[in-house]
Amino acid sequence: MATRTTTDIGLVAHLMRRAAFGAPAWQLEELAQRPYEDLVEDLLGVERHPRLEEDLFDRFNLEHADEESAELTTKLWFYRMINSPRPLEE
Repeated sequence: MATRTTTDIGLVAHLMRRAAFGAPAWQLEELAQRPYEDLVEDLLGVERHPRLEEDLFDRFNLEHADEESAELTTKLWFYRMINSPRPLEE
């Protein structure tokens, strides 16, 4: 049986900066309670997390509702990257 250990918060912060756009301190503290291998598996297993709902993005970008511009696509991509629990999907 494997022993569950906590992970150094600096290592978790580095992982989240490299794999995503970082994470707030409270989230790093939560993540540091888990083994590092579990964190990596969780990031790589994008199918374990539901896709991000985009209705909030749409609500604040009404002026672009009927268009598909490069600017809107870029904004949506950044929104997903920052807010999604699946950052490696993008």
